[in-house]
Amino acid sequence: MRKFFLLCATFFSFFSISFSKSLNIEEAYKKDKAFLKEINFDTLNVFSVLNTVKISKKNEKLDQNLKIKKYSYNGEDSNIKINWSLPIPYSRPEVRFFISYYQKHPQEIISSLKRAQPYFKTILKIVREHGLPDEIAFLPIVESKFRIKAKSFAGAAGLWQLMPTTARYLGLKVKRYYDERYDIVKSTHAACRYLKYLYNIFGDWDLAIAAYNSGPATIKRQLKKVSYEKNVWALNKLPLETQEYVPEFYAILTLIKYAHLYGLKLPKKFESVPDIKYEVKIRTTLKDISKLFKLPYSKLLIYNAAYIKGIIPKNHIIYLTKEISQVLPSYGIIKKDSRNIYIYYKVKKGDSLWKIARKFGISVRYLKKINYLKSYRLKPGQTLLIFWIRKQTSLS
Repeated sequence: MRKFFLLCATFFSFFSISFSKSLNIEEAYKKDKAFLKEINFDTLNVFSVLNTVKISKKNEKLDQNLKIKKYSYNGEDSNIKINWSLPIPYSRPEVRFFISYYQKHPQEIISSLKRAQPYFKTILKIVREHGLPDEIAFLPIVESKFRIKAKSFAGAAGLWQLMPTTARYLGLKVKRYYDERYDIVKSTHAACRYLKYLYNIFGDWDLAIAAYNSGPATIKRQLKKVSYEKNVWALNKLPLETQEYVPEFYAILTLIKYAHLYGLKLPKKFESVPDIKYEVKIRTTLKDISKLFKLPYSKLLIYNAAYIKGIIPKNHIIYLTKEISQVLPSYGIIKKDSRNIYIYYKVKKGDSLWKIARKFGISVRYLKKINYLKSYRLKPGQTLLIFWIRKQTSLS
């Protein structure tokens, strides 16, 4: 049903807006108020608010009239500030259709942002590092609703829904036990590289975002068939999913940007992916790491989702949560060099490998291998390596 209405909106927009470049929100609202009524979405509250404001063609003027700062996110008490730079096509009926849809289902946006709370600051940071508009950080709402383990029937996976071939082309590892499409940091870098590549091809963010969904070849073919305006709104032969993709993205941006108008209470506090990593020396599991460091297992799963079944092969890196800094001092002997922190345990009288392994939540087999022990015998005063941490501040 939603797709049917989108087709209606697209058809309607062709006759009502395509040949009127100067149409603003106020005029567009008057033109298709009846149409919006027909699709049975409660849009009158928001559009009546917008309709009372003198809105110019420029978004900067719109922001000024609605008392929205260029750098803002859901009020001054949020710990992130978004630089709103993409011009949102408010007057497009396709966009207003999805605005109406999400007014009816606001929890979809709110729930998505709640899922993103443990890592959204990292995504925003990476987007900025690549020189992309801040708004791109919200694209995973359309792609995966910020579900890290999301996977489509076609095989796309992760926050950014990358296909295996595309992911490998972008430098990600896609294996049976380890899939970097689920790695928040690496997949975001890959998606940003891909979006930057698409923007360099088309020189337009609307087309680049559409190409991210359908592939650049599809967009190129459709552009060749268009004799007038070379923009995404003129491409009416695109796959239906892509026709929905761009207006849905802009609708979501509208509701986030003007959350106070729409009565949405969005999450305000976001965290970053920790930059402290632990290199395992032998094969282990996330559950063992959780016990070893006494860290929250749920967060370890979020930050280390690339390990498909929670099994970590030897010499692999995992992200640790910030609680690790509180745990370390309780481990006794700590030695440091320029790159690593080593944690040791001094054997006491009456200790055994089994007791020490139990104390630290690790296996006897692990303890023997990491210390190259040939027997189970221990001597008081003997020093055993329990684990070591490699500290890295770079998240690339």
